[in-house]
Amino acid sequence: MPELLFEIGTEELPAAYLAAAIDQLPALLDAGLREARLLADDRPEGDGIAVTGTPRRLAMAVRDLRERQPDEQVEVSGPPERAAFDKSGNPTKALTGFARGQGLDPSAVELRDTPKGRYCFVSKLVEGRPATEVLPEVLTALIDAIAFPKSMYWRSGKRRFARPVRSLLALLGEDTVTVEWNGLSAGRHSHGHPFLAPGAIEIASADFGAYRRSLRDARVVLDHVERRRQVESGLASITAHHGSCNNRPALVEEVADLVEWPHVQEAGFDERFLDLPRAVLEAAMTGHQRYFPLENADGELVARFAFVSNRGAEQADLVREGNERVLAARLHDASFFFRRDLKRKLRDFAGELDGVVFQEQLGSYRDKVERLKRLGRWIAAQAFGESVSPQHVEDACELSKADLLTEMVGEFPELQGVVGREYATRNGEAPEVAGALSEQYQPRGADDALPESPVGVCLSLAEKLDNLAGAFAVGQRPSGSKDPWALRRQA
Repeated sequence: MPELLFEIGTEELPAAYLAAAIDQLPALLDAGLREARLLADDRPEGDGIAVTGTPRRLAMAVRDLRERQPDEQVEVSGPPERAAFDKSGNPTKALTGFARGQGLDPSAVELRDTPKGRYCFVSKLVEGRPATEVLPEVLTALIDAIAFPKSMYWRSGKRRFARPVRSLLALLGEDTVTVEWNGLSAGRHSHGHPFLAPGAIEIASADFGAYRRSLRDARVVLDHVERRRQVESGLASITAHHGSCNNRPALVEEVADLVEWPHVQEAGFDERFLDLPRAVLEAAMTGHQRYFPLENADGELVARFAFVSNRGAEQADLVREGNERVLAARLHDASFFFRRDLKRKLRDFAGELDGVVFQEQLGSYRDKVERLKRLGRWIAAQAFGESVSPQHVEDACELSKADLLTEMVGEFPELQGVVGREYATRNGEAPEVAGALSEQYQPRGADDALPESPVGVCLSLAEKLDNLAGAFAVGQRPSGSKDPWALRRQA
């Protein structure tokens, strides 16, 4: 029984898109092959199916396919009896046309009782087709069935995919499967690393192991799980040298799906940047560059970072110098914005919120802050009584959106709230107020922590309730596919 090997060669897929496609493909492939009757009926779901990929390809293999579909006895319903025969009992054009379409004589038609009355039926043997004839239909439908958050058109075709598809490889045993999709014809060639081993690779047969080895020879680690292990191993070696460990598994997952030939390296930056708030340093490294901040044994940041390149060891020095220059520029910008922001008080920024629109029908951010004050005081009274200071709650609401006007948040939007806490602390605001500013957006997701301080709880609840009530009030409730305000998460 032959093996199927199928590869979709693309321009670089975002890491999240690659992971989503790999999750979907086993079930899609199993369902398509079962419907095409190319898998044994008693075969467990997903058995013998392997799916993996890199940023530039989705690869899948299926063992032990049938060489041809089994013959099938099928029953086809036709017209009702009243339309199939005239008053004299002779076949009408409806009956003769139905029989001709099934390749049978009208005499082969049977009449059967159904809940809707008596209908014509024929029973016929459908001869199975070779797998090489059926697979093009299955594989083109498979490409169309992969769901991405966003897809795009290219060329003049109407087919859509997350990124332009540049090549197709389809082999059944040693034979090429003639898949045609959006102007592309499948062949037996894959492609190596775009910089370290560019060019086409001829694949002799649908041997998944040999295919993986051919790609490795061309500096491509096909298996995304293996790439992740290589990244984890490299990071473990570097962090152990500093007496710490890697605590960013989500970043590891993402970075492993951004490269085809992972090489983990260590680099450094000027120690004077350690004077910046830790959150700023981490955002500059992780948010934009996908670097890994490094800590010492006491959990303090050191002026070093790790990164994963898509090059080999022979380019290590050049790649490290380039990444150090990139981060230095980012930190210079952050330091400049930080010093500029600190020349003003956070309350000065809060005073300018009336010039920033929150939502056209809901007014400015100043209007929102006034709503938060009223709502926050009410929540405090209901939930905490006299154990929480109404003034602290009001001050936290007053300053809650001030950092949106800072240059630091303009450069690092993901730090809103965190920057507010840092500036409020430096401005001498009460610790309860400063801490609440970073808690207002918690939890940001299912794995995030809840706000812990009473003032933070009041501000977080007020923020979410105001967003929910406001969105519904102006008719921006979520639909089945769109939720731009993330209302479901906030609820």
